[in-house]
Amino acid sequence: MDKERKNDSKEREEGYKQTSKEREEGCKQSSKVREEDVIGTSKETPKAFPKQGKCRTNSGRKQDEMDRQNLTLLTDLYELTMMQGYYRNAHRNATVVFDAFSKQSVWRRLFHYGRVEQLIEYIRELHFGAEDIRYLSSLGIFGKDFLDYLHDFHFTGDIYAVPEGSVIFPREPLVKVVAPIMEAQLVETAILNIINHQSLIATKAARVCYAAKGDGVLEFGLRRAQGPDAGTYGARAAIIGGCVATSNVLCGELFDVPVAGTHAHSWVMSFPDEYTAFKAYADIYPDACILLVDTYDTLESGVPNAIRVFQEMKKNGVKSKHFRDSSGFRGSGLPVQEGKEDVG
Repeated sequence: MDKERKNDSKEREEGYKQTSKEREEGCKQSSKVREEDVIGTSKETPKAFPKQGKCRTNSGRKQDEMDRQNLTLLTDLYELTMMQGYYRNAHRNATVVFDAFSKQSVWRRLFHYGRVEQLIEYIRELHFGAEDIRYLSSLGIFGKDFLDYLHDFHFTGDIYAVPEGSVIFPREPLVKVVAPIMEAQLVETAILNIINHQSLIATKAARVCYAAKGDGVLEFGLRRAQGPDAGTYGARAAIIGGCVATSNVLCGELFDVPVAGTHAHSWVMSFPDEYTAFKAYADIYPDACILLVDTYDTLESGVPNAIRVFQEMKKNGVKSKHFRDSSGFRGSGLPVQEGKEDVG
């Protein structure tokens, strides 16, 4: 039995070396991700959601630094244990088709978003470095033959996806992976991670913009996002979903999208009273004046003081009249909605 196992192991190793060389040659000759078929290539905007934002797809070195990371181990452990299982069985080179889709959507429509460049760079940088191999070896669950295979791993499959900003329906594929089963299994987790969160944000943004009925919606999610990547890529997804600007300055620089903002409660609290704070801000930014009215009392103080400042601005020929309420309070006496110009 031991001799048979050794012989079988040698045959597998020789077969792997030959297959690895063939795949490596294939990698040099064929495109791993067909850019004409992936997300972000369509210039059409869905008619279902007006005022879709447009984002620059590449903005140079800083964007490259964010994208070009070796995220090979950004995967669930069971993807790797299944890979080893496939490797040690005859069907390890079988070509499969993996579809990423939404099982259901409360809104019955999902607004798809997933950055083509982020997906492409993930695939291009897909490799197991020496430190990755050492770490996987330390887990004690992967054999040397499999780790040797990972050392020369390359993705040789094809990836297709619907255009960025498309409206999709439950069980309609967003991304399709056609590849040997081991390769398709490895990239599953990362692709879902890239696609799911940003599609969620774009869908929510589209719903909010639809409810706004033509009024501009600003994205302010950075401080509540789950980390820098989620805050930055999520902001871009919100622009794709219809928001007219974001508060995220890095997103503005990277993707050439409009940035906008107001002021915080700390600004109001740093002045003797609310009116003085509003007046000072309006004097500095007369053409982009959005006043935060809920620092103390929204209806009794914030709104009246904002209206007083806006009326003074109107006498001076300035038309900027907006205020923001971040408290979530909507009393019956609140005279206008956020974003309305005529508050006088």
